[in-house]
Amino acid sequence: MISFLNNIVKSNCISPNEDSSTLRFLSDVIFAKCVFLLTPLSLLAIIPAVLVSLKSQNYLVLYLDVFCFSLLILIGYLPGFGVNARKYLLVSLIYLAAFVLLLELQSFGLGLVYLLSASVFHLLIFPYQKSLISLLLTLIFCVLFGMFIYTEIIKIGSEPETYLLAWVAISSNVLFLAVLFALIIPYFFSRLENTILEKLQVLDSLNQSNEELKKSMAKVTSQSAELEEYAFVASHDLQEQLRMISSYLGKIRLKYQDQINPQADVYFNFALQGAHRMKNIIQDLLEHSSVGKVGNSMEVVDIDQVVHCFCKSNENLIALKGIQIEVKDLKQVKAFKAPLTNAIHRILENALIFSREGVVPHVKIQMCQEWDFWKISIQDNGIGIDKQFFEKIFGIFKRLHNRQNHSGNGIGLSIAKKHIESWGGKIWLDSIPGEGTTFYFTIPREN
Repeated sequence: MISFLNNIVKSNCISPNEDSSTLRFLSDVIFAKCVFLLTPLSLLAIIPAVLVSLKSQNYLVLYLDVFCFSLLILIGYLPGFGVNARKYLLVSLIYLAAFVLLLELQSFGLGLVYLLSASVFHLLIFPYQKSLISLLLTLIFCVLFGMFIYTEIIKIGSEPETYLLAWVAISSNVLFLAVLFALIIPYFFSRLENTILEKLQVLDSLNQSNEELKKSMAKVTSQSAELEEYAFVASHDLQEQLRMISSYLGKIRLKYQDQINPQADVYFNFALQGAHRMKNIIQDLLEHSSVGKVGNSMEVVDIDQVVHCFCKSNENLIALKGIQIEVKDLKQVKAFKAPLTNAIHRILENALIFSREGVVPHVKIQMCQEWDFWKISIQDNGIGIDKQFFEKIFGIFKRLHNRQNHSGNGIGLSIAKKHIESWGGKIWLDSIPGEGTTFYFTIPREN
């Protein structure tokens, strides 16, 4: 019921065609709120006043209360006339109440409260008008009422001169407050209007930026799709040519092995190894460019099983070097399995390759929970990395060591970093040259 009545007041007291960003619309909203609240709240003043008026037989105040309440109902709920007309009626009603109360109660207190309220209401519901109008109306009211006292048109007590002096003294304070409100309230609305305009400008700018961003994203997406298709086709063709080169080199070597001298055989090895490395580079570049395009959903991944699979795939190298791999507190996590597996394998591969001569390689993988993520560390006792290369090592084609027995191409750690960051994780390292390196990376926890 309350919501229904509120909607009626809003439909009558808010201009339907007014822009919601304007000061006029804001003043309409304030006006509608005032009318809706004044209707029930006025009963708190009217009911006791009616009872007192009946007991004291002061029927003018009684008629005024009934008239004001009825007019207030009409202002809020009667359809058929404009918002500005309703506003003028409300202000006029408050001035009328102030006049009658001053006239009948033989006391300035309550009447002056209504007089000051009329000035404040005028400023609130007509903030787009000159504040001087409100001040001028209050001044005219004070002067006219003073003249009525002086000319004894209205009888207030037996000493009109005393009441006139009292009226001048007290009404001057009302005028002072009216001036104060006439300065403060318009300033407040002015600042509010500027804030709204600035907000609208910012929103408009953001909307334009969003539209431009959408266009740019659409263009980038289109170009990315084209590049991806181009990369796939190019890599397929390149790998096909590499397969052909490797195949024919192998056939030539096999067919003419009796006629090839040792030096030529070394050259054949170099050529075949170069073709193999080129194939790996192409595959790694394709993987590097596709990181972040996760097509599958998250699933439970057993980190211990991921490490076990790596050890199984590299058992020959582990046995050859006598590598010791230690695992501690490895758990199951919810993640994208393929990229997580790839990242762990890349870091482990790096740890296995860069071991120190004369030292039994030892790799330790452990896991712990920190706040809202899992932290995995992979520690080795290899050759280590100088601090100045901590960031560079994650760059593509960054190889800090030139080992003859290492066929890596400097993309592995870059791929691992892209994988980890694609799911919102971080990767970093600590290392001491000649003692070893520890890689750390995080996996967000699923609650």
